[in-house]
Amino acid sequence: ACVAGKGNKYIYCFGGRNDALNVRYPDILRYKVQQDVLNMQQVQFPLPIFGLSCAKGSKGKSIFCFGD
Repeated sequence: ACVAGKGNKYIYCFGGRNDALNVRYPDILRYKVQQDVLNMQQVQFPLPIFGLSCAKGSKGKSIFCFGD
């Protein structure tokens, strides 16, 4: 799942999977829109995740994700 961050300068993507290897990932990626750069964040989810739904909070300072 991906969601735009505050001011739409970044896009954050959470988790994912590789069907060929039957693997799920706990990663958080941040894409810098203007620079066209993708970085893996140092923090991860405690467990591998896939199939989340995410939304930006009403003030744009938070991102909420739900699912398995």
